[in-house]
Amino acid sequence: MPDASVPLSIIYNPKSGFHANQQDALYKQLISLWSEAGFNVQSFAMNHEVDFHQMMAQVLSRHQSISHGVVVAAGGDGTLNAVASYLIHTSIPMGILPLGTFNYVARVLNIPLDLMEAAHVIAQGHMSQVHVARVNQHIYLNNASLGLYPLFIQALRNKWWKA
Repeated sequence: MPDASVPLSIIYNPKSGFHANQQDALYKQLISLWSEAGFNVQSFAMNHEVDFHQMMAQVLSRHQSISHGVVVAAGGDGTLNAVASYLIHTSIPMGILPLGTFNYVARVLNIPLDLMEAAHVIAQGHMSQVHVARVNQHIYLNNASLGLYPLFIQALRNKWWKA
């Protein structure tokens, strides 16, 4: 069990998952679980008002201690890819809370889609190594799509982001 000086940073989109669905009680349960496991939890919201690069620099700085802790990406595959692109050349592990539409990465890694079960996996420190690929300077963890599918996903994302 980590001591209270071990950082856990959760990076989430406030328009997705538990915040968008007014499930603040679930969010509090997650924070409580990780705190009881000995983590020092801090949340970072991803949105259009925040410079993602600057936010990730702050997160990485927080994790530069001997005990790197864990950075939790709470979102869909796009969020996971964005966070992983900053962690790829570090020794900081990334936890996953699947809050996306399809959650391909979580499914491939056998991460429970139930958020409390996924949080327990993170708290217990279960780790897996994954292959990461790069296309046009962008990494992806599970799949890359060409043709109409990415345009369809982008259109859905734009519709949901403005909602």
